[in-house]
Amino acid sequence: MPGFSLVIGPASATGLDADLCRAVARALLGDAAHARFVPIATIDQFRSDHTIDLVFHGLTAKPAREEAWGVRFAPVSFQDGQAIALHGDDPARTADDLDGAMVCVERDSIFAGQLRRARPNIRQLPQANATAARMAFQAGRCRGWSWDVSGLFSALSHDKAKRYRILPDRFSIEPLAPIIRAGDADLLKVARRAIPAALKDGTLYRRHFVEDANVTLERRPQRF
Repeated sequence: MPGFSLVIGPASATGLDADLCRAVARALLGDAAHARFVPIATIDQFRSDHTIDLVFHGLTAKPAREEAWGVRFAPVSFQDGQAIALHGDDPARTADDLDGAMVCVERDSIFAGQLRRARPNIRQLPQANATAARMAFQAGRCRGWSWDVSGLFSALSHDKAKRYRILPDRFSIEPLAPIIRAGDADLLKVARRAIPAALKDGTLYRRHFVEDANVTLERRPQRF
């Protein structure tokens, strides 16, 4: 996922998650070069492959999952949640400016329901899936597209010829955090120090989500 992780090879990956993995490797082993990257598709793959120690991204930190999966969540690496993406030249500053506007969503999804409850005055153009919603938005059939921030950023980052904005409003709160096996107390202890330290000054966030990005993650404007 652009901005988060793109695995090029066992010793090479880019994105926020990859840099945080290197930070943990540096804190644990003394050298970020010891990090190795393996793309996985499911939690079961992680649970069955004991050569994998740490899994980043795509997982919302929920206490019930720790017991069900036999894992522990490390510190939050990205505050995700449902938002709305617009084209770069759209004048709207927040979702309040979109009353009556058409927004593409995945049909009968949690995103459609959350948007309806949060902004009932926004009209929805349901699509078969997230890809269809993105394509309809990019084709101009709707003014915005609503999905998770991480998904919006990654999907729209592929379209380098255009600029997009993700409004600051959030219709859900989904803190993403890496997972570690429940019995790996030493690694969890190191991750709890290394991840917040790596994120503290905002350098990684700016590197992957601001500098040279064609998608802008906007902050809510201050009111005076």
